[in-house]
Amino acid sequence: MQASPGVPVAICECNAWRGFMVEVLYPDAARIGVEPGDRASRLLSAIPAAARGVLMHLNASATAGFIDDPKALDVGLAQRGQRVLNLYGDDVRKATLHARCEALGLGSLRATTEGPPDERLIVKTSLNFGGGPERGLQERWGERAAALTRGINDAMRSSADYRVYRREEVPSAAWSDPSLVVERFVENPEGLLFRGYQVGPASVVSGVWVAGDIKKLSVAIRRRHNYFFWTLDSGETVAMGPSTPQAREVARITRQVAASMRFDFLATDCVMDSGGSVYVADANKTPYWGEPRQSAILAHLRHGFDALIGDFT
Repeated sequence: MQASPGVPVAICECNAWRGFMVEVLYPDAARIGVEPGDRASRLLSAIPAAARGVLMHLNASATAGFIDDPKALDVGLAQRGQRVLNLYGDDVRKATLHARCEALGLGSLRATTEGPPDERLIVKTSLNFGGGPERGLQERWGERAAALTRGINDAMRSSADYRVYRREEVPSAAWSDPSLVVERFVENPEGLLFRGYQVGPASVVSGVWVAGDIKKLSVAIRRRHNYFFWTLDSGETVAMGPSTPQAREVARITRQVAASMRFDFLATDCVMDSGGSVYVADANKTPYWGEPRQSAILAHLRHGFDALIGDFT
């Protein structure tokens, strides 16, 4: 995979390169390591003047405070004609995602204690990936990362520890523990899950068929279909080939969530119920990449990055 010609990119990253999507998208990008509490002035000095776009790629669910003065970084880069992406998006925790979906009028997976006692619910960490990235920050930087590692749950360390219960079986402590969320367990007979990617005008939706209660793209996928979309200057989003109503809905929802959460580049995982309604289960600003053969996805998203960066003046 080659970086997009004519649009050199710099990646400011923390524990988010090897195996991540950006490594495959832009393998020759200039990489600048970022540490908790890093200075905007240092990053401005480290980012090459030749870079047209700069992507903040910090692997943690809540990243406010990772850089001491984001506005100064933004202004400094703009003065040099460089556009910075994902600078102001700093919170993808599930509790935040629930609130944003509700504010947008989208369906939310947030569960309450009220409801049918036999309804299936799932207990997860509010941090993505069971708080694994935050544990990495804690182990490496200790107290320097304290503000970034709040919300770690020591008893639930990965998605393998997520638990599905009937409502009447959910432990009472799970409802009041701020490090956990209780969600409605939404499923469909096909085991169909959606991954949505959004950057600039480009959207890709992957429909994947996965077995098991805890559905992740990292487990065995039985089948996969990709759908491609492009948003015109008029605001209309058009399908670039075959599509389905559910894929179009995932593209629409992902675009809305990305804008609301202030992300230029975002991936979502969406679940679908048996009636065809779609819900966002996860938002991810540093998506991992385990599909090197999916070159069409990468090419389409590069066009989105190119359009986003190229429009900046």
